[in-house]
Amino acid sequence: MHHEHAETQFEQNYTTKVNLYGLFLLALHLPVLAGVAWAMQGSPLLALGIGVVLLAGPAIVVLQDRSSQMGAIAIAISAMGMSALAIHVAGGLIEAHFELFVLIALLTVYGRVAPLLVAGTTIALHHVIFWLWLPTSVFNYKASFTMVLLHAFFVILEVIPCCWIANQFGRSIRAQGIVAENLSGAAEQVTSSSAEIGQASSRLAESACQQAATIEETCAASVSLSDICVQNVKVTDTALQLMTSMDEELRTVNSDVEVMKGVVQDLVVSSKKIGAVVGLIDGIAFQTQILSLNAAIEAASAGAYGAGFAVVAQEVGRLAQASAVAATDTGALIDLTLQNTRTGEAAVLALTNAMARVNGTADKVKTQIVLLQGTSHEQQTSGATIKQAMMQLGDAAQATAAGAEETSAAGACLTDQAATLKGIVELLHA
Repeated sequence: MHHEHAETQFEQNYTTKVNLYGLFLLALHLPVLAGVAWAMQGSPLLALGIGVVLLAGPAIVVLQDRSSQMGAIAIAISAMGMSALAIHVAGGLIEAHFELFVLIALLTVYGRVAPLLVAGTTIALHHVIFWLWLPTSVFNYKASFTMVLLHAFFVILEVIPCCWIANQFGRSIRAQGIVAENLSGAAEQVTSSSAEIGQASSRLAESACQQAATIEETCAASVSLSDICVQNVKVTDTALQLMTSMDEELRTVNSDVEVMKGVVQDLVVSSKKIGAVVGLIDGIAFQTQILSLNAAIEAASAGAYGAGFAVVAQEVGRLAQASAVAATDTGALIDLTLQNTRTGEAAVLALTNAMARVNGTADKVKTQIVLLQGTSHEQQTSGATIKQAMMQLGDAAQATAAGAEETSAAGACLTDQAATLKGIVELLHA
């Protein structure tokens, strides 16, 4: 099924140019025809007048619509009229007939069959009519109708291949118009797209550069954080070692405190025993004083016989008195020692309780340090992972920035190609 073809802008521009060139070519006939008429001793003014009339028709049509297809028909009729006028002013010379063959061939530039068929029909009617009405205007000899038919046959021989050529040329013009139209739209789209790509690439490159700078700063911060994590791990390891050493020292101190507590308790027991012994000595001294008093009384009763014994009894009494005083002083010292020992026992008990609390606190601190150590190690691992990830992210950001720059360069290249494509389109429209 044949679909009617919509003319492209290229075809309209082409038709306009060919119509204007056709009018210009027809206008050139006017001085030539006037010159031939003068040379053949004819009327130049008559030739000019008829030529102007022949030119007026297509001029009116073309000037009303330069891209009109009717302009081609009008120019084809006018061209055959100019050819007939040239044959007439030349006195029917056979050589003048060549012009109509040239003009028919030139009509193929329209790329349409209609102007050729109209031209062939016009010149055929001209030959038949003028052969009957004014035969000398067609041939410079008495030509027969058979000769007229022969001329028509040659015209047909030319028109048929010219129609084929015009049809093929018309297809080429239509294809060129479609290509130019599509190329024009494609060029505009490519230009617009390349401009958008260039802008997007520029924004992407700028954003990628900023991102790369930010990631670089973040990467530096993560490296610093990783170093701090490593330092924290070292500190926690050292703190754990110190707490372990302090725990061992506390255990030694606890052991010493327990020993001191036992010594103090033994001292309390010994002091009590010594107090009992001192009390016993004090009792013995008291009994000795009583015995010495009794001995003195007995010695006094004995008179001269008991004088020596009285001295002994007195000395024993004095020694018993001294022993009692010493026992009393010793008992006071033992009581003071016992009191001090009990105070020391209370202090040792308080110290034991304090050491127990210190041990408990040390155990808690050690537990927290162990937890902190584990957390620090995890933090160190996480910091190393983050550091590696940030470095990879930095590499990716740099790659993105490089890709954005390459895309921007590609966009610029695409813009140049779009400009070249538009130039080609303009050449096609020229």
